[in-house]
Amino acid sequence: MRTTLDTEDDVLLAANELARRGGTTAGRVISHLTTRLPERTAGRAIAERLAVATATRHHAFWADAVSILESGRIAWNAVLGSRQVSDVYLLALVVQQGGCPVMLDRAVSLQAVSEAKSHHLVVI
Repeated sequence: MRTTLDTEDDVLLAANELARRGGTTAGRVISHLTTRLPERTAGRAIAERLAVATATRHHAFWADAVSILESGRIAWNAVLGSRQVSDVYLLALVVQQGGCPVMLDRAVSLQAVSEAKSHHLVVI
């Protein structure tokens, strides 16, 4: 599973430092930290954490209004496998909304979405 996030500079600096100390990547550090919810966390606690995380100016919810089946939107020859389909969909949504996600890996190709430019994607 892949995710996108908007991170503050100090969080990224801390992740880079933890990665350096642990001999890994900042992406893996952030992935590890963001997936550490206890399995038995109550629904209410998860909802509260989500509300706090999304209550900043850095977050916006977008309508699920992009079709990757629309002719010409996706260059399917640039999609290397089934695991990239959700990433390509998210990139197409970002392009439509004029946003910029932060990805934890380089698996998604800008060439896969017809109107995607380098300012539409940040990889850490």
